[in-house]
Amino acid sequence: MSASLQPDDHSPLTIEKLADEVRHLAGQVVLMHDTNLALLQGVGMDEEDLYYIASPLGRKDDVVWYSAVGACAGLKEYLPADVYERSERIFLLNTKFPGAFQMMTQLEGAEPEIYDPDVHPARREAIQERQYNERLAEVARANAAYKNQSL
Repeated sequence: MSASLQPDDHSPLTIEKLADEVRHLAGQVVLMHDTNLALLQGVGMDEEDLYYIASPLGRKDDVVWYSAVGACAGLKEYLPADVYERSERIFLLNTKFPGAFQMMTQLEGAEPEIYDPDVHPARREAIQERQYNERLAEVARANAAYKNQSL
């Protein structure tokens, strides 16, 4: 099942649920929603979204964070064994696989409470609104300082 197909319980998709859905694909060649073939390394999250972390062919030292809104499909069960194994060998020669499934976050200035599924959505929204207002105030201060320097 891809992350875009959430369970019928209507609970929000979390990084843990996404990891459980795709952990068995770690180190395998997968087809990403943008039609790229990649070697799945793990999952990640930032302030806005959940992601599949994968290395596309030809980007040996680079990983791409693909939005989990799209699909991630393993190819191993759909291709003849010899074809899949050849594809996997090519990927392993041309990409780095960390050797274990990864779960990563990129949170900049966010409060952990925002990501806690037990925190009421209204509380999360209030935290995000406060952070937004703090950023607006920072921009206003920076603009005022710039104008003062220009005079």
